[in-house]
Amino acid sequence: MELTGYGLTVESIERVVKGEKVTIAPEAYHRLKASRKVVLQVLDSQQQIYGLNTGVGKNKDRKIPKDKIEEFNRQLIYAHCVGIEPELSIDNVRAAMLIHLNNMLKGYAGIQVAIPERLVDFLNLGVTPVVNGFGSVGEGDIGILSKEDKVKISLEYGIDLIVELPTIYTVQSADIFAYQSVKILNFLGIDTLVFGSESNDLSLLKELADKQDNIKYQEKVKEYLDNGCNYPSALAKALEVNFEFKANDLLGISYLKAINKINKNIKVQTIKRTNDYLDTQSTDIIVSATNIRKRFFNKEDVSKFSPCSQVLVKPNYDLYFKLLKLKIMTSNDLDSYLDVNEGIDNLLKKVIMNCNSLEELILKIKTKRYTYNRLNRMFLHIVLGIEKDYPDEAYLRILGFNKKGQEYIKFNNIKENYKNTDCYNLELRGSCLYDMLTNQNTYAFEIKNQPIIKI
Repeated sequence: MELTGYGLTVESIERVVKGEKVTIAPEAYHRLKASRKVVLQVLDSQQQIYGLNTGVGKNKDRKIPKDKIEEFNRQLIYAHCVGIEPELSIDNVRAAMLIHLNNMLKGYAGIQVAIPERLVDFLNLGVTPVVNGFGSVGEGDIGILSKEDKVKISLEYGIDLIVELPTIYTVQSADIFAYQSVKILNFLGIDTLVFGSESNDLSLLKELADKQDNIKYQEKVKEYLDNGCNYPSALAKALEVNFEFKANDLLGISYLKAINKINKNIKVQTIKRTNDYLDTQSTDIIVSATNIRKRFFNKEDVSKFSPCSQVLVKPNYDLYFKLLKLKIMTSNDLDSYLDVNEGIDNLLKKVIMNCNSLEELILKIKTKRYTYNRLNRMFLHIVLGIEKDYPDEAYLRILGFNKKGQEYIKFNNIKENYKNTDCYNLELRGSCLYDMLTNQNTYAFEIKNQPIIKI
């Protein structure tokens, strides 16, 4: 089959999927070479072109030196090379390769001719890469380590006292996560808060946190979000700063804002983050959680990177999607659930019947405003039945302590307060869901109501 960049049909795709050979049409070759020539001319002229000699996304204004472009392109691929099981079928991957190849032949991308030629070779020789069905992981994803095991490992590695941040707050935005965390820690009497930071520039982070408390700033952020900016870009524009907002710095700013509201006497220290949270290629001793998770789902040995490799579990995402699909299809008031806003309930109802996986659903509704992480949080709110009018309760639950932690509890006369709260009822509901998806028995730990003690 001769590919021109146009004219693919379902039938022609099926023939190639089943083994028919492909070639590149002469006119397509001409377009590829002509567009590549334009790219090389632009590079020589020093003109800034998005994604070619500039960063992408929130780094779009950062110029890439000519001698760094090759490395930038390599790192860009690594940064997006994230996925977890289940693996897509060979037929699906071959179809995607063919469609992508045909689009390249339109000549709009300015790519090297060698790239489509290599795809032709792969298709004709039957070389099919492994492609995982789920994309990058983040907030709102199902944990691969149970709460009980997290407590045991924390105690084993020298943590004195572990308390719970309720699920209702862990599956929300950074500002709410941070505020509720600081509120609990302030009740426990901490004098210093330590968090990880990519920039490790505490003075700048404090300055940015102070600026964010301004009402005009908040209005600007909303305006930029409404105009299609992603959240980090909206922050930078509203603050009028040239600062690369990364995950830990964003959460750190939220901690600082919470401290400003709750107790300004709490001191703050930062720990320099030494790797990118999206990096999945590093084999250093200390790697990102995303790296570990990807390797674990790809059935690699992660014992080098984590002391808890023997107790990690794989959630059943197929079952999770079925539960979510059932809830979306049968709920008459989807917009009552937390984060289901701006008419996205109608979109969910519209597309859900034609979706057969969580990733497929996300691809149909994902936007700059509704990011992967935000959608995952929203899905959990729907499945767990977390509504917008949830109560803001006083909550303190001790999960574990050692001898030093026990002495601290006694000296400060710390009393638990959680058993008769809606937050605790949600913990029970969440543990039931987790057990369904992982074949664990975390519910037994929840209802036992006894902290893990290591004396």
